[in-house]
Amino acid sequence: MTYPGQGNPNDPANNPQWQQQSGPGQPTPPGQNWQPQQQWQQPQQQWQAGGQPPQGGQYQPTAQFPQQQYQGQGQYQQVPPGGQPGGPQGPQQRKSKRGLIIGLVVALVAVLGGVATWIALSLSGGDSGADSPGEAAHTMLAAMQQGDVVGMMDSLAPAEAAVLSDMVTDYVNELKRIQVLDSSADPEDVSGVTIEETEELVFDDSRAKKINDRLTMAALVDGTLRVSSNFDDVPLAKSFKDAVITPAARAELAKENIDQTVDIGEAVKRRSQPLYIATVNVDGKWYPSLFYTAAYYAVQDAGKEWPANPIPAVGADSPNAALMKLIDAIRTKDVQKVIEILPPDEMAVLHDVGQLLVEEAGPPGQAPLPFDVTTLETDEEEVTGGTRLTLRKLEITVQTGSGPQQVGLVKDGDCYTVIQNGRQQGMCADDLGRMIRAELEGMPPQASDAVAQIVQNLYTKSLGVVTVEVDGKHYVSPLRTYSDLGVTMLKAVEPQHVQTLIEVFGR
Repeated sequence: MTYPGQGNPNDPANNPQWQQQSGPGQPTPPGQNWQPQQQWQQPQQQWQAGGQPPQGGQYQPTAQFPQQQYQGQGQYQQVPPGGQPGGPQGPQQRKSKRGLIIGLVVALVAVLGGVATWIALSLSGGDSGADSPGEAAHTMLAAMQQGDVVGMMDSLAPAEAAVLSDMVTDYVNELKRIQVLDSSADPEDVSGVTIEETEELVFDDSRAKKINDRLTMAALVDGTLRVSSNFDDVPLAKSFKDAVITPAARAELAKENIDQTVDIGEAVKRRSQPLYIATVNVDGKWYPSLFYTAAYYAVQDAGKEWPANPIPAVGADSPNAALMKLIDAIRTKDVQKVIEILPPDEMAVLHDVGQLLVEEAGPPGQAPLPFDVTTLETDEEEVTGGTRLTLRKLEITVQTGSGPQQVGLVKDGDCYTVIQNGRQQGMCADDLGRMIRAELEGMPPQASDAVAQIVQNLYTKSLGVVTVEVDGKHYVSPLRTYSDLGVTMLKAVEPQHVQTLIEVFGR
């Protein structure tokens, strides 16, 4: 099989992300987003090991914490700065004592509600493309309204289905492992969002737009869809639900439920044009694609024409070489070379519209970024759908006003050593754990221990970059890297950490 930019334009690669725009973000491990409506008082203690943070700004935690006082007997009283409750004023002040509960559950609604829709469009091992663009789009939407998960996935482009299937399955399994989702939760049948056709959907083949031999925009012109969501249908583990969701919290969550009807015909009249769904031709069969649909509308909104020629895929001979090519492309500010080293199947759409991105970015910068990577050694580990590269040794030369500076980073077990101009400074997971416990002094010991253990686990597991192999060449996969980042963060969490944080902050 060939892919965009690799030769025959009639055999496109499949694009990666058939997902709702409301699809889930990365799940946040417990302990990273406990009190979303409060304010963190930034400690003044400086980072004593591992070097200074990069130039250009300080790390700002996503989580926001209040100053707090432990009252004993399982109570952890929040005392916001200045004595004023955080968040909006007015009726919402009553929620300040349950910031953990509401914040955590709302996050789960966003993640799992999106996952329900995502999974409905993401999981199947089948491959049943349609004979025409209109049939491809209609098959998927018909399966949606019937609740036919297999039928929905059978309609999607194979590479698109594969990458989302892997991503969703990994997340669901990890959430089950840490006992946030019920053990019976099935990635192929996670409920919470329902889409049903209330009036027959109509596609007008005469108004379809043929972009090229492998991309056609199917024209949806009439019909209605009802979209509804119900948090009670999300398969949370009973122990988690009982511990976290009080009747008051459940009432709050019920307000977030959706129940609305979309009239396609009225939307078409308002727009004076059909609603277009992209379909791609793969090996003679047609499959719908959200990613190409999004790209089509982005190109239209920009007033541009779809590029006639894709950017070729230029892979590397090994995973490490692929990462080096990406780093060098970023260093030289060469957008085309960045796209070249992306997978021609998962990221087919970027290869197809790449010329527009190159034009928008302009030619590669005359002055590359002031560093050179002289050594890059990585450890390889097989992960779902690809190979994760984690850093073992890095040496770079940084050009400064006072001359070149040699900087290195070496990993040995659960320790990292920073080397700068011959000087070394190291930090191990245990050192980091002690620092975190010191930072969280005043927090109940069992809670600070849980947070420290999560961070230590993450430090030990290491974050990495995922590469994939396509037709004997290696490419850097941004989708799988992004997914693996979230999964790795979840793997750092154990069930007892979740339980401890709920006991301390949720009662």
